[in-house]
Amino acid sequence: MSSPFTREFAPFTREFPLFTREFTPFTREFTPFTREFAVYS
Repeated sequence: MSSPFTREFAPFTREFPLFTREFTPFTREFTPFTREFAVYS
């Protein structure tokens, strides 16, 4: 029953580690910005 869904989802899970690896430096840059923003808001 869930096999079509899992078949669709498998490529996404394979891509996701790559996405997180790209995204981690961005979040590291973004954290100081959010801290500054919290102070100003």
